[in-house]
Amino acid sequence: MSETDTIFIKAKIDRIEQHQNLLKSDNKEILSRQLLQGEALKRIEHALKGSEMNGNVGIVEDLKAANEDIDNIKDTCLKHKIYFGFIGVVLIASGVFSKIFKFLF
Repeated sequence: MSETDTIFIKAKIDRIEQHQNLLKSDNKEILSRQLLQGEALKRIEHALKGSEMNGNVGIVEDLKAANEDIDNIKDTCLKHKIYFGFIGVVLIASGVFSKIFKFLF
């Protein structure tokens, strides 16, 4: 093996080591990004579902409670609409009966 062959082989080995170092640093960056993404996903999950610290009350539970409140308000409005409709019918009927009564007597 000549000296040029040795230099060539050393150069190849250096390139391979550089590629390995780049791959290692890329892998470290990828792993750290994955850890950050995992932490972010965990925070998002806690915001949506809640955690044990807040009694598992997250946005989903808040939305369920808001939806129940809206349903209750709708029911109350419907009841009021029916009551006021009935009162209106009674008032109209009493007005008609009073006109008839005045007409007859």
